[in-house]
Amino acid sequence: MQTEQEFLTTQEAAEILKVTPQTVMSMVRRGQLRGKKVGVGGVSSPWRIVKEDVVRYAESQKRRKLA
Repeated sequence: MQTEQEFLTTQEAAEILKVTPQTVMSMVRRGQLRGKKVGVGGVSSPWRIVKEDVVRYAESQKRRKLA
């Protein structure tokens, strides 16, 4: 059974990762996080970031700091 993905705004993801929303978007462009554009506003359309990816990335960064 497939569960529905949860999404975060770029601001919410940035707060979890302790980076700026612009850095979150750079991470999406590099493929480090999955995201999708919502709405039809063109370049200024908001994005939603996959929550699972953000949590996984944050945890991996914590492990790296502890190592």
